[in-house]
Amino acid sequence: MKIAMLSRVVFLGGVTNYLIDLTEELIKEGHDVYLLSYGARYKESKENMGQFNRLLDTGIKFIEIDFPINKTSKAVYVLNLIRSILACRKALKKHQFDIIHIHTPILSLVPKFLGLKFVRTRHGMDNKYPILDYRASKEIAISSEIYDMLKNRYQYGDKDLYLIHNGVSKEKYYKNLSDGEKETLKRKHGISTGKVVIGLVASFEYNKGHDILLDAVDGLPPEIKEKIEIVFVGSSAESQINSVQQKIRDMGLTEMVKILPFQPLTEIYPMIDIMVLPSRVEGFGLVVVEAMLMGCCVVRSNTGGAYDQIEHGKTGYIFENGNIEQFRQYLHELVSDPEKRAAFAAAGQQKALASFTGEVMAKKTLDVYNDLLGGN
Repeated sequence: MKIAMLSRVVFLGGVTNYLIDLTEELIKEGHDVYLLSYGARYKESKENMGQFNRLLDTGIKFIEIDFPINKTSKAVYVLNLIRSILACRKALKKHQFDIIHIHTPILSLVPKFLGLKFVRTRHGMDNKYPILDYRASKEIAISSEIYDMLKNRYQYGDKDLYLIHNGVSKEKYYKNLSDGEKETLKRKHGISTGKVVIGLVASFEYNKGHDILLDAVDGLPPEIKEKIEIVFVGSSAESQINSVQQKIRDMGLTEMVKILPFQPLTEIYPMIDIMVLPSRVEGFGLVVVEAMLMGCCVVRSNTGGAYDQIEHGKTGYIFENGNIEQFRQYLHELVSDPEKRAAFAAAGQQKALASFTGEVMAKKTLDVYNDLLGGN
């Protein structure tokens, strides 16, 4: 098949990781995959360009479209979007794709305007421009929460709406490093080898909940706190990072917290004993699956994707969104009990291996493509 992926911009984060893993698997199967996009959102950012280049390294063919990226008035934004749609129409007519796969809701306007059928993956719950958000020919939800939202919003039938969880590369993430290899990585990145490492891999946006983790850890008994080192991995606007750093200083946790820039995560997860995702809002939370596949114990909020990923009390813990006391209780228990951490990590890795690999995701996505082409 000749497949067009339409994504307005390429950010650091789960959607780009999804595109990387899906594209790798599709190309392995012999399909021809194109990306129609503005490209990296922050071209001056080493981390953003690195992520974009990793997407290009899959073999995807990039067609640059000048989609609007700057926040202006809605009227100006729509005007600029229409200009970019005309450029997009030219590319779509030239290449005659078998499948158009949308990853930014407002770009549904493009195939709709051209009278073409399309697949859309809904990566989150937000809907900033509903007037441009058309019903897809086939829609993929990445979590049960998004599935229910879409079914109610568009009244989809069972043949038009699919639940396909995000998957990650088994080849890349399914690894079990020795204790010696993990300690070598910790020394390389300046992480303590004698501490229980709690990790959060995310941009420094408010909704990712860095403050929730800090508040939870700060209330732990001193004898538990002294066993912990927190590692934040991510990149964001300087103001967002500064805000988190200021809170760390105000709480007197500077010696406990290490901040690392966004980077390939196969060196990061093996250093983490407890991977957390205390997000206030999530579509799925792909980093949790990555961490599970690499053998991390995981704890996350009950936002989108949580109950798809984790069987509470068996493959990890799920706490109520914003419930710092409950989060703190689970951290206390896991820091104190290495055997439970290991049991959760082992069970979680097997769950991820069975349900959340790129191979599984790509196979199910190809089924959707075939359903569309077959008129089902």
